[in-house]
Amino acid sequence: MDVSGKAEIRHNAIRELLIINNFYSIEDFCNDLNVSEATIRNDLTYLEKNGKLRRVKGGAIAILGTMYDTVYARRSSLSTDEKEKIAKYVVDNVIKDGMLITLDSGSTCRMIAEQIVQKKRKCTVVTNSLSSLNFLIKSNLVQVHLAGGKYNRENDSFHDDLTVEALKQFHSDVFFLSPDGIDTELITTEYNTEHFVKQEMIKQSDTIVVVGDSTKMGVKCLKKICETRLVDRIVTDDKVSDKIKKQFKEAGITLDIAK
Repeated sequence: MDVSGKAEIRHNAIRELLIINNFYSIEDFCNDLNVSEATIRNDLTYLEKNGKLRRVKGGAIAILGTMYDTVYARRSSLSTDEKEKIAKYVVDNVIKDGMLITLDSGSTCRMIAEQIVQKKRKCTVVTNSLSSLNFLIKSNLVQVHLAGGKYNRENDSFHDDLTVEALKQFHSDVFFLSPDGIDTELITTEYNTEHFVKQEMIKQSDTIVVVGDSTKMGVKCLKKICETRLVDRIVTDDKVSDKIKKQFKEAGITLDIAK
């Protein structure tokens, strides 16, 4: 069954609402999208058949297929257990109540945002990540500031000159930096749109904590974020190889291992 341009826009809007809210009622879909109940029911049936949501009584819920096939969605689906270990470790061992925190748009930082809410940390967070924002606003204990600008759907975040200018207005006690590559010399990323925003976050922060699962360790990507010697801590998971551990130890770099 082919869908029209209007239907496709509506289907994308339905998925966006479910990504943010997990459950959405038919009534709310009708009100927000200004269409009839029959139209929404047809849309939900179509999306369920295509594996994009699950219909439940009164509405629909998000499933894994609800997420867009974007860079961010693909990154979020990788090494999820390891990223969760890292997130729990930093919230338990690094983040203290009253801290001023910066989170970049990485998927590990999104998990840190989730743990901040679950563990009821009282703090202030600056981020350019829409996904992290959507978790953080659920807690009355978190004061959150969005460094906005042009929205990049591929990364579910904001990356442009306005984002950088917004970041210049803030100071942070600690910046959690989630890169694509961590080796003994450089911290790097694959994406051209990210490195300059992360570099500005570094400038505004007293302490830099790199968070990356074991698949990022020993990897060097295209775009340089900073030299490894400039960061204060590196947190990874317990699947990191002995070879990589030895390389970092010989370089005089201590790794925090999240178990």
